Amino acid sequence: MIRAYQHEDYWILMKNFRLTERPGGREGSFRGKPAFDTWTGDGWADDPTRAKRFVSRDEAESYLEKNRKKMEA
Repeated sequence: MIRAYQHEDYWILMKNFRLTERPGGREGSFRGKPAFDTWTGDGWADDPTRAKRFVSRDEAESYLEKNRKKMEA
C-alpha cells in the first residue's frame, strides 16, 4: 500500500513499512527501527533523503492518484 507520510518538514510517498531489528535494549526485548521504500519520481529507494518531496499531504496524495499505475508497476 502506497501512502503519504510526513518526513521532517515535507511529505513523501512510501510503501513497505516495516520495523527492522537493531541492537540495544534489554535482553529478550525488541527495538525496531522504521524502514520503508520511498518514491523518487523515477522509482523506489530505501533512502528517504532521495524521496520526491511535497509541501503538503494534499499535494502528495494528488500526485499519487495521477501516477499510481506507474508507481505500482
